[in-house]
Amino acid sequence: RPLALTGFGGPIRLGRRGERSLLAQTAFLHGNDGQPVLMFAVDVIGFDAAWTERVRAKVNERTGIPPKNIILNASHTHCAPQTQRLFTYEGSGALDETFIGSLENTLVEIGCEAFTNSGDATLRVCLGTNTHVTHRRRWDGSKWINAPNFADEPIRDLPILDCQREDGARVLIAIVSGHPTTWAETI
Repeated sequence: RPLALTGFGGPIRLGRRGERSLLAQTAFLHGNDGQPVLMFAVDVIGFDAAWTERVRAKVNERTGIPPKNIILNASHTHCAPQTQRLFTYEGSGALDETFIGSLENTLVEIGCEAFTNSGDATLRVCLGTNTHVTHRRRWDGSKWINAPNFADEPIRDLPILDCQREDGARVLIAIVSGHPTTWAETI
């Protein structure tokens, strides 16, 4: 069914079917201190704090992983339904409670599956280059506008966690910001 997409700041855009599916992925690891860590990467614009805590609590209940060790990362895509109550505004589209509930259940299930099916792995930290980053905001003297900004080269460093299991399965986790235009101001 068509769902209202988020983050466009204008008329509601209905998503029907894209060329690629939205993804929700997870990885279960043990830190150097032996503590379990569960990481999620989800194709949505962001999460509400209360909703995030609910997901963490449900995963903790079933796995024992401390909630502080459960990391949810949003890809900040604008091609997914609205998921944040805080950022609803006129024209942004209503929250789709069915989608949000389904996403919550999916994350709990795939998180528990990752925990149950975990195995030993070798971890390496690597640094790659993101060739697709561009600045899409420019200061016009009074406000930011969405336009290519060729005067300011973006940071292209791409931290990667390379996980390879003994059975040969391999996962690469890339750490990417949805708005690299803000990196220079926040680092």
